[in-house]
Parts: sequence; structure tokens; C-alpha cells
Amino acid sequence: MASPEAVVLEADTGEGGLSICRWQRIDCVIFELDLPDMSGFRLLINLVPRSRRPKMPVIVLTRRALYPMGELALKNGAQAYLVKNQISRDMLYEVMQEAVDRIPHKDCSFGEFH
Repeated sequence: MASPEAVVLEADTGEGGLSICRWQRIDCVIFELDLPDMSGFRLLINLVPRSRRPKMPVIVLTRRALYPMGELALKNGAQAYLVKNQISRDMLYEVMQEAVDRIPHKDCSFGEFH
């Protein structure tokens, strides 16, 4: 995804994504639940503080259109649960912008990994 405001960072694994989040300023994380090295829910729990008030928005973008998984992701701090074949690039950008706008910080440039 590219836009004038977006800088995209990618990782091939959940651990790689966590490393990026530790060392880079990330304004929004987008990830797939099916990761080669860990459960997407384990990644979600590592990204979202226990207070359920994340420092950065977290969006699940997955191929799995399963209502219980979406509900679980939202209950564990994801701002959105999106199914890849049901969303356009423009819709994804809108969801990202809305999620970033809900988190109080300035000068956002999106980062994502999957």
C-alpha cells in the first residue's frame, strides 16, 4: 500500500514484526493471523497493552472470514478484523486512518507487517 503519508515496513514473521515495533516508530500495525512462527493472537497480545488501550492501532487483515476469530481479535485489542477478499485498498486505507485517528498521537506515517 502506498500513499503520500504511508511508509510501509514489512516482516515475514511475527517475531520480525515485533522487532520492527521495538526499534521503529510505528503508527499502525496490520498483520495476518496465519504466521509461520507464532499465532496471530500471540502477536496481538504482545502488541496491545493489557489495559486494552493500545499505543498504536492494530488491524487484523486475514484470509479467514470466521466471525468467532474476528470477535476474539476485537476483544483482545484489535481495532478491526478485515477479510482480504472482502476489502479494497481504499477501504483498508480508510480503516487505517480511522484507527490512527482514534489513538492520540501526531504526525502519523503508517507501518505494517504481515
